[in-house]
Amino acid sequence: VDTDEVQFFSKSSKVKPAGVIKADAEKTADNFIKSLKGTAGIKVKVLDTAAEAEKLWKMNLTGSTVKGAYSNKSKTVYIIAENIESDADLKQTLAHETIAHGGLDTVIGADAKQEFINRIKATKGRKAFDKYWKDANNDYWDASLDVKAEEIFARFVESEPSKGELKYWWNALKRFIRAQLDKVGLAYSEDTELTAMRDMLQSIVKGFKAQRTNTESANGEFAYSQSEKKLSKVANTDTRTAKEKLGLVDQARKT
Repeated sequence: VDTDEVQFFSKSSKVKPAGVIKADAEKTADNFIKSLKGTAGIKVKVLDTAAEAEKLWKMNLTGSTVKGAYSNKSKTVYIIAENIESDADLKQTLAHETIAHGGLDTVIGADAKQEFINRIKATKGRKAFDKYWKDANNDYWDASLDVKAEEIFARFVESEPSKGELKYWWNALKRFIRAQLDKVGLAYSEDTELTAMRDMLQSIVKGFKAQRTNTESANGEFAYSQSEKKLSKVANTDTRTAKEKLGLVDQARKT
């Protein structure tokens, strides 16, 4: 492939990551993709440098530390070795790109994805969730309950409830997602898990929309895995620890 078109970017929060050896990254990437449950047909290509990526994608990446990207055209996940921090970072980047393109089931499997959706649907009729369901019913009146549940999840990702019943339910749902990711070998270190999990939640939302519309490749828009504006806002106003924000230390109510 002399050139390719990419739609999704994963960006590093570090100005200059440690970098990984291309051959090692290729082996790790190939094994990880093969171990996932729904990634048939998706290829992985590891590039040494951002300069190589710029030439292949015909774009200028100056000012951004891009770790990876996805091409709908060739069904390829690209990894830039010099911008990857570690093996764990490599696997997270692969998962983010794959989920953002193909949906959550490509990584955790169809059964676990459906259980995830069912947990959201089970909130229908609960008073605390009335507004979410009312909005979903108004905006997606002709859609299935599963699609409405996906939209409710997207709104939770945007609003990040911080108190009451909604907070406890949301934290329990995030722990469920985290447990599914643990099963496929996605390890999150203490100092990166908050950002990585927020990136993952954003990727899941993108994946739901990509599965429903398949329009990302047609309009050529870029969907970033990380909302820097939102991250800076949280950092300035939220004093909770990373574990508390992720809901990993709360006593969860059943979802």
